[in-house]
Amino acid sequence: RIIRENELAVQQAVDDWHKECGEVNKENQRRVGVAAAAYASQCSVIRYARIRQVKEAEAAHQKTVSGLLKENEAMMEEARGKYNILVKEIVAKNDIKRAEAKKV
Repeated sequence: RIIRENELAVQQAVDDWHKECGEVNKENQRRVGVAAAAYASQCSVIRYARIRQVKEAEAAHQKTVSGLLKENEAMMEEARGKYNILVKEIVAKNDIKRAEAKKV
C-alpha cells in the first residue's frame, strides 16, 4: 500500500510538473509572440520612416536638378542673345565694307 501511495504521489508530482511546464511554456510562447509583434511593429515604423526619408531626398534632388536645368536654360538663352547681337554687328560691318568697296 505504501509503495502504491508513493507511486501515486510520484505520478501526481510528475503530472503537476508537466502541467506547470505546459503553463510556463504557454506563457513563454505568449511573451515571444508579444515581443515578435513589437519587433515587427518597430521594423515597420523604421521602414516607413526610411521610405519617407528616401522620398524627401528624391524630391530635394529633383528640385535641385530642375533648378539647375532652369539656370542652364537661362544661361543658354543669354549666350544665344549675345551671339545674335554679335552676328548682327558683324553682318552690319560687312554691309558697310561692301558698300564702301562698291563706291571705289
